[in-house]
Amino acid sequence: MKKTIIITLSLFFTIGLFAQDQTVSGKLFTKGDVILQTGELKSTPIGEEGKRLYFGDSDDNGDRMYISRYNIENNKSDLRINIGDDAGGDDRFVVGNITWNSGGVWKDWFVVTNQARVGIGVSYPTCALDINGAVKASKLDVNGTIRSKEVKIEATGWADFVFDKDYKLPSLSEVENHIKESKTLPGIPSEQQVKEEGIDLGDMQAKLLQKIEELTLYVIDQDKRIKALEEENKNLKNTRR
Repeated sequence: MKKTIIITLSLFFTIGLFAQDQTVSGKLFTKGDVILQTGELKSTPIGEEGKRLYFGDSDDNGDRMYISRYNIENNKSDLRINIGDDAGGDDRFVVGNITWNSGGVWKDWFVVTNQARVGIGVSYPTCALDINGAVKASKLDVNGTIRSKEVKIEATGWADFVFDKDYKLPSLSEVENHIKESKTLPGIPSEQQVKEEGIDLGDMQAKLLQKIEELTLYVIDQDKRIKALEEENKNLKNTRR
């Protein structure tokens, strides 16, 4: 009888331990995985949010901060980080650090606000992507306007070959015929090509410079011809006198 009572009390204690909230005063160490499981199911139901890992009480400072799993469909899931519950507020998800020589001052490096703004090196971004520093990318697709104080393009080639002695400058009649046939300057893409393929800024700048340098040579040549005609005309006038 005594053994039965002890077993029963132990069972009730165990049930109570798992059924009630527990408070740990101090550090909690585990040598295995920590799994947040929804009920008795090993998988979170499709279309439902799983158990939440809160940081602070569920409504600490009026802002809910937690991580949870959300299964969208088969083999398609989210790991969601909730930062506050106010639209347009100042709640942020922040990645940063306190360096050993900063005197305990926290430094923001990567910030996501609940206004759908991302800041890199910017604590409070003012647009969708706000970056303080250089950006390096193999490709950049922008469906809209790029506004910048300075754009530097590292071109692989330049057009100064036009001034080489061996460069064959097209005659103006050849340029005229090309324009009549293709409605473009030689070496310059057509409007249709630009619409379909776009342009390489560095390459286009080099092509435009080539046309400017060719035009300069034409002007120099015309200037020489004009001066020669003026001199010839002057000599004819002197002869008639």
